[in-house]
Amino acid sequence: MIELDSLTSMILPTSSANPHPKFTSKFSAVEHHSVVRITGGCAHMSSADAANMNSLFRKAFLGFSGVLLVGGTRMVDTGYLRATMSESEDANSTEEFSPFVPGITDVGRVIKRQNPNCVLLGVIPRSEGVGFNQEFGILEVIRSVKDDPGDRYAKHIVTIVQSDMDAISLLLKPLQPRRTIWEDEAYFCARIVQAQRESAGWDSALVVYNGGQTTEYEIRLTAESDSPVILIRGSGRIADRLAADAEFLEAHPSVQVCDLNPESLRNALVETGTITPPPGQHGRLRAVS
Repeated sequence: MIELDSLTSMILPTSSANPHPKFTSKFSAVEHHSVVRITGGCAHMSSADAANMNSLFRKAFLGFSGVLLVGGTRMVDTGYLRATMSESEDANSTEEFSPFVPGITDVGRVIKRQNPNCVLLGVIPRSEGVGFNQEFGILEVIRSVKDDPGDRYAKHIVTIVQSDMDAISLLLKPLQPRRTIWEDEAYFCARIVQAQRESAGWDSALVVYNGGQTTEYEIRLTAESDSPVILIRGSGRIADRLAADAEFLEAHPSVQVCDLNPESLRNALVETGTITPPPGQHGRLRAVS
């Protein structure tokens, strides 16, 4: 049977667009003053687009020592998990199961595990509640159609709280007029990143892999503030569409496009200043006053 990760994250509730002080205090723990927000495809990303996602981010972010800002949930297929339990009772079974549905929120854990000096922070938009699922031993995020009318998950897919995070901000109420609750996550993260850029002089990047309507909202919100955006061409859906949109790219010079390989993504991160280049590579030029 697959063992689900134990929860080790600090969950901090907030009822405003300003994060809990304990959440922002985590920024002081990093060596490199940079924050990378990672967004993109989740439930509606195809298995083909998700196939090499974790490997891409693991290799590109090697040596990262800043702050990662990602979604604070992941998806579990309980139907598949029950099948795992059944198969585990068969001593002759050698088939491996994974109950997790691939999503962009998983890459933060992948990066953190090989870069323990970085800080991993998550955000969970408003839900009906959070409860312990005794059957599977998981902390489940409970949402209704009222909360998320655009939710098309199958009934056997549940959303759980991410493990292995330094802190998670749980949004207790809507922050702004929006189409879905996920836009609150995007808006909240954009505010955090912009505050670090303007008040503390940190480097930042919004890294986009795949994604749909909400991801496009976050891309445009970030690009309109002239903050760096990295679109990963070849990852699918909105990332590809905007990466091929010459008019959009010309209107937003802070947006750059990288290819679907670790070297290209890493070079883009170096350009934004969010990762330290290896010895012998100068990275971007920076003005010194």
